[in-house]
Amino acid sequence: MAESGRAARQRAAAAALGVAVAARVPVLLWGAPGTGKTSAIRAMAQAMGWPCETVIASIREPSDFAGLPVVIGQDVRFAPPAWARRLAASGHGLLFLDELSTAPPAVQAALLRVVLERVVGDLELPPGVAVVAAANPPEQAADGWDLSAPLANRLCHLPWDIDPLAVADGLAAGFPAPYVPALPDGWEAEQHLALALVAAFLHARPALASAPPTDATSAGRGWPSPRTWEMAARLWAASGAAGVSGEARSALVVGAVGDGAGAEFLAWLMEMDLPDPEAVLADPRSFRLPKRADRAYAAVAAVAAVVESDPTPQRWQAGWQVLGLRPLELAATARSQTMTAQDASSAIAGLAAARLWAAARYPYLASGIFGARVVAAPGIGTVAVDPGWRLWADPELTANWTAAELGSVIVHHVCHLLREHGPRAGLAGVRPDESKTWIRSADAEINDDLVPAGLTLPGDPVLPSHLGCPPGQLTEQYFTVTRARPTGLGQPVPGDGDIPAGGQANGGELDCGSGADGLGRPWESGQPAALPPWQARLLQRLVAQQVLAGKQAGDVPAGMLRWAADVLAPKVDWRRALAAELRKAVADTAGAVDYSYRRPSRRAAAVGNVVLPALRRPVPEVAVVCDTSGSMSDDLLAASLAEVEGLLNALGLVRTLRVLACDTAVGPARRVSSARQVELVGGGGTDMGAGIAAAAALRPRPGVIVVLTDGYTPWPDSAPRGSKVVVGLLGDEAPDAPHWARAIRVPGVG
Repeated sequence: MAESGRAARQRAAAAALGVAVAARVPVLLWGAPGTGKTSAIRAMAQAMGWPCETVIASIREPSDFAGLPVVIGQDVRFAPPAWARRLAASGHGLLFLDELSTAPPAVQAALLRVVLERVVGDLELPPGVAVVAAANPPEQAADGWDLSAPLANRLCHLPWDIDPLAVADGLAAGFPAPYVPALPDGWEAEQHLALALVAAFLHARPALASAPPTDATSAGRGWPSPRTWEMAARLWAASGAAGVSGEARSALVVGAVGDGAGAEFLAWLMEMDLPDPEAVLADPRSFRLPKRADRAYAAVAAVAAVVESDPTPQRWQAGWQVLGLRPLELAATARSQTMTAQDASSAIAGLAAARLWAAARYPYLASGIFGARVVAAPGIGTVAVDPGWRLWADPELTANWTAAELGSVIVHHVCHLLREHGPRAGLAGVRPDESKTWIRSADAEINDDLVPAGLTLPGDPVLPSHLGCPPGQLTEQYFTVTRARPTGLGQPVPGDGDIPAGGQANGGELDCGSGADGLGRPWESGQPAALPPWQARLLQRLVAQQVLAGKQAGDVPAGMLRWAADVLAPKVDWRRALAAELRKAVADTAGAVDYSYRRPSRRAAAVGNVVLPALRRPVPEVAVVCDTSGSMSDDLLAASLAEVEGLLNALGLVRTLRVLACDTAVGPARRVSSARQVELVGGGGTDMGAGIAAAAALRPRPGVIVVLTDGYTPWPDSAPRGSKVVVGLLGDEAPDAPHWARAIRVPGVG
């Protein structure tokens, strides 16, 4: 039985965890409660015979990590806790920071040196101690917090996604412990090569050298900085030395520098196809400098790096021979975007011309067009694609097509893969007898975007109008409509030519393959090998980046732009995002949430010369400004009331919440304990600036002002002094909020 995608990701996460521990890179497992993160980490320590000190950050004080201040004569020492002394005495082991997302800000600040430098108070833990952490997403944690950006930037973030079948097997036979590989001697020399590759990539993409996220949720995960790029290079070298899978190596890089930067770096590596620097040193005269500047830089930097890692006289001489071969050629190299295609069998007549036609007509899809491996498959009677980016083509069928028609079919099938129609069919519950109906619906989604942009499919392309549907919808929406028709499943509709693939050959139907419906085909078991899922995801992201870059030229269809935006910045549940921003703004939530040395602790007298922090218990005031202008529909006003109710329940600040209704004038503030008590009156013009000013003038002054509006309003030039402003933009077309406010979009209510 083939391994499921979730099982492969779980196996890759376990392997990546072992590599990070072996390389002594701090690592954090993210997963839902009860998924076995804690058990896996403890089992790993037990299997290795290592001591494991579990520290739950939420029940610890900053002094448990920064050290307990003790006055000794004229000096102040920071005494480490017992768990740190035990690890130091053993010389190796795991420091396991459990429930990390429940740690309040002061504890997170105290953890900074512990995580990165393994320093606890005045004690430095030995190099044999690895730092491992586990956390639930803040919205699933008990009194959860987003990680601060400085703490998140010190960790490699790995998702812990369990596979149901693996759970069943584990319950029956026991769960395997993650394995920590023994890295070979001298593996760290490979880090020089990895750093050279990172340097070459950052020369091509300097904006990714340091790109701190602006929203609280993203800042609490991996993001690119010089520190995390160095971390990624170390993990890349260690994972190569350990011989783990490509998906595990991908997870480590993405976990260090974040999803976007990591995927772009890995896609760049795939595209480089650089020569082995050791082979170059063995025969320096055979080296040919690549024509593209970033490839040339990467190739030369790789040679220099391996020479530096083992600087024998012979290697120095060979390295200088490589660097001195064509200095004028290196200086003259231009930044061209020439792509090398992995052309398939020459039996496909006109394939090269078809690819060139497709890449010229749709340049933003060029990486996908050349990334698909075209395979000659005589006798199958169709052109079909599978999830491994293999495009199977019957030469007899394609022989009668023009370059534009074959190129259009390639583009069409690439779009099946980019839009993940195969996996989506499984999620939609498509049965084998419904395959044709699903594929026809998927064709309509693709052709709706690309036929107006010049797609020249053979036959009559399927469009939404042929299905009796409006344009601009998704495959699932078209499928729901056509599936429910009493005329029968899979029956042709007028005007579609009875062609699921959008084209016609000799009056018969074309089968788009499993890449369109998720159902395997007999011919898909041959060579070449399918593209691994993690590489397919990288290729998808690379195309999405090129689609958004092509937006500047104004020739990218709107549907493709929406797809690319969803791939690169997938929509986050606005409730989670709003909760994250409120947690960030309400830094001092009700209760004992933080510690401070600004005033002495009441317990200080009982412990002699030990300096203890005091609990800080301020309860913030919250004000909500609701837009009641004429541009707000009844649905938007109802959404405003629902959000007030959500704030009351989420924050537990019922007695401190005040609500103001505002159009051009502001109604009186009213304390409420239920959304049913809120009266939204108004209906005139709009001026949220007046509402914010009125909220800031309340006494006691609110620490947080939440504005619920459709965005059609003037805004103040700056935030009110002493208050954080969180704006909920209600409706799909709401304009942007001002730069000084934390903004969350609430779609689908307008």
